[in-house]
Amino acid sequence: LEHEKRPDGVKRDKRGKADESACKLSLETVWAAKQEKDEIKEAASCH
Repeated sequence: LEHEKRPDGVKRDKRGKADESACKLSLETVWAAKQEKDEIKEAASCH
Protein backbone atom coordinates (compact mmCIF):
# COMPACT_ATOMS: atom_id res chain seq x y z
CA LEU A 1 0.00 0.00 0.00
CA GLU A 2 1.59 3.19 -1.16
CA HIS A 3 0.92 6.48 0.62
CA GLU A 4 1.54 9.92 -0.76
CA LYS A 5 4.85 11.16 0.55
CA ARG A 6 4.51 14.60 2.09
CA PRO A 7 7.40 16.98 1.67
CA ASP A 8 9.46 17.78 4.74
CA GLY A 9 7.80 20.79 6.27
CA VAL A 10 8.60 23.40 8.86
CA LYS A 11 7.31 21.21 11.72
CA ARG A 12 9.70 18.40 10.84
CA ASP A 13 12.57 20.87 10.58
CA LYS A 14 11.82 22.32 14.02
CA ARG A 15 11.39 18.86 15.57
CA GLY A 16 14.75 17.78 14.17
CA LYS A 17 16.50 20.76 15.72
CA ALA A 18 14.80 20.19 19.08
CA ASP A 19 15.78 16.50 19.10
CA GLU A 20 19.35 17.42 18.26
CA SER A 21 19.68 19.93 21.11
CA ALA A 22 17.98 17.56 23.58
CA CYS A 23 20.38 14.79 22.59
CA LYS A 24 23.35 17.12 22.93
CA LEU A 25 22.14 18.30 26.33
CA SER A 26 21.71 14.77 27.69
CA LEU A 27 25.13 13.77 26.35
CA GLU A 28 26.73 16.74 28.13
CA THR A 29 24.93 15.79 31.34
CA VAL A 30 26.16 12.19 31.14
CA TRP A 31 29.69 13.37 30.34
CA ALA A 32 29.73 15.78 33.29
CA ALA A 33 28.50 13.03 35.63
CA LYS A 34 31.21 10.68 34.35
CA GLN A 35 33.95 13.26 34.89
CA GLU A 36 32.66 13.94 38.40
CA LYS A 37 32.74 10.22 39.20
CA ASP A 38 36.30 9.93 37.85
CA GLU A 39 37.42 12.84 40.03
CA ILE A 40 35.91 11.21 43.12
CA LYS A 41 37.64 7.92 42.25
CA GLU A 42 40.99 9.67 41.82
CA ALA A 43 40.62 11.53 45.10
CA ALA A 44 39.73 8.28 46.90
CA SER A 45 42.68 6.37 45.41
CA CYS A 46 45.21 9.09 46.30
CA HIS A 47 44.53 8.89 50.05
